[in-house]
Amino acid sequence: MSIKTSTPRTLTLLAIGSVFLAACGFPVVGQATPHDASVAPPPTVTSTSATKKITSSLSPRGLIPKAIGQVAAIGDDATNPDLSFTVDAIAVDDKCTSEFARKPQNGHFVVLSMTVKTSVTMDKTLFLIVAPTDFAVVGPDGVTETNLTSTAAFGCLSDREQFPSQPLGAGSVYVGKVVLDSRNTHGILEYRPPMLVDNSGWEWSF
Repeated sequence: MSIKTSTPRTLTLLAIGSVFLAACGFPVVGQATPHDASVAPPPTVTSTSATKKITSSLSPRGLIPKAIGQVAAIGDDATNPDLSFTVDAIAVDDKCTSEFARKPQNGHFVVLSMTVKTSVTMDKTLFLIVAPTDFAVVGPDGVTETNLTSTAAFGCLSDREQFPSQPLGAGSVYVGKVVLDSRNTHGILEYRPPMLVDNSGWEWSF
């Protein structure tokens, strides 16, 4: 799973805090990708009747499911990822605080509270940025909304509350909110950062 950079370098989505479950007598790995650098190669489990291999658990959309507050990461070193982050909360129709606030154009504001940490050794040639255009919402009807930006969403919060729009620097911690303008009050939130060339990413239920 690679990242778009100016130099040939391969990074992966890291499964931080993977969960092991038992099903039908065989362990199943959750929160992992087929090329997950933080998980050892899938072992083979042998029984008297059959041999089964542990496989990665992805959503039907090919994304890694995450819970609110669960860490996700990007990098080629599980112990020191280039970037790790959490979605700390997802609030629907949260109160706007900006003096320029107006009603949502699509129906509802979906406000994401995020914490992002970058490593001191992060490749400085990486263009890492968190933008509303990288998110999508799958509604209860199964329709995916990709156009979640609007003038109303941009003007909902004060500048100090919004997540920084500039590229992320190395060795830093960022805390802020991303406002999406959606027709849905619940569904699946998708996050596919554009630096991941294979269109991979994560998702959260809300």
